[in-house]
Amino acid sequence: MVLVGLVAALAVEHPRAPYCAGLTPAALLVLVGRAQQHALPVAEPPVRTTLPALPVTVVARPLDAAAGLHIGPPVDPLGGEAFPVAVGEGAVWVVLHGDLVRVDPFRNRVVARVRVSLPEQAVDVLLAGGTVWVATSVGVVGVDPRTGRVLGTVPTSGRGGPVAAGNGSLWWLVCERPAAAGRCRLLRRDPPTLAVAAVVSVPEAEVPGVAVDGGSVWVLSGNGPGLWRLRMAGGAPARVALPLVTSPAPAVAAAHATAVAAGFGAVWVLTDLYAAASPSGTRIGPALLRIDPAAGRVAAALPLADLDRPVALAIGARSVWVQGWQIHHDTTASVVVERVDPATLRVVEAFDTGGDADSRMAVGLGSLWVTRPSTGDLLHVDADG
Repeated sequence: MVLVGLVAALAVEHPRAPYCAGLTPAALLVLVGRAQQHALPVAEPPVRTTLPALPVTVVARPLDAAAGLHIGPPVDPLGGEAFPVAVGEGAVWVVLHGDLVRVDPFRNRVVARVRVSLPEQAVDVLLAGGTVWVATSVGVVGVDPRTGRVLGTVPTSGRGGPVAAGNGSLWWLVCERPAAAGRCRLLRRDPPTLAVAAVVSVPEAEVPGVAVDGGSVWVLSGNGPGLWRLRMAGGAPARVALPLVTSPAPAVAAAHATAVAAGFGAVWVLTDLYAAASPSGTRIGPALLRIDPAAGRVAAALPLADLDRPVALAIGARSVWVQGWQIHHDTTASVVVERVDPATLRVVEAFDTGGDADSRMAVGLGSLWVTRPSTGDLLHVDADG
């Protein structure tokens, strides 16, 4: 009954509402989230007297499946298995069915496989200190990228795990529970042993995202529209206010911001609660925020008119890459990756990667790389153009 009510409300306020009938499950989930957002009261963001206008629509072109590489059998959508991807050390790395797979990006072929975990245990793959690290639900496995030899496993013992790689280290998030009474800590663990080299206190117990840039760690706030700057040299945490709709707060397990990344002399935040002017009124939806680290404030914002639910950020190939869900007029939904020029803050091209709910992306070695769990394929498109 609640679901029906949400979709009915959406039929009034969402511009694509006439197509609600017969929604696929993925599209329905995205629409329900959007219906909840349109129920939010319109709140004028701080330090703005007028709302920015939505930018011109950029049509997403499908990624060519013929340019993809088959890695292995499809992922069971009910099995809880991830299909992560990372780029570095001269190769593209994916984890599928418990195997770390090395892909030669120049010949577009699999050149090595290393067993690292049970299929359902793999969570992410990161590169730091000349080593490939596979994060699992029970530990972090280090693999030599040149020989493929497993170097060892650092158990997590239920006490956090790696959330970012930066400055040659892995950054480990450990939070106390219950969240209402606890705080988090970021541990800098240095290869090759992942010994704890530094500890940074986080002034909150919910952390939606982390990015490392030079001498600072940037942490998204889980308690409101804010971004914390934590200096590794010490000093009090500095909070950057984000111009987002704040009342009422996002639903449980949601956050004001989805992802954070650093690059091109700025910090980038992906959010789902930004107010912008549209032809039909005020739209509260996805946006990419550019933060000036020196000034400690939001320098610019790009409303993402073609996305309905933001997912992830990536930095590379002279661009900021935004991944998110888009609902089509035929009532289906797919994951779209938009390429943003960091200088002009304009979407210059977009790619429709299909309807896989846990598709992952990475940028490097001249290409955008996207995993497709439903087929077990790794897709790519040239990113140097």
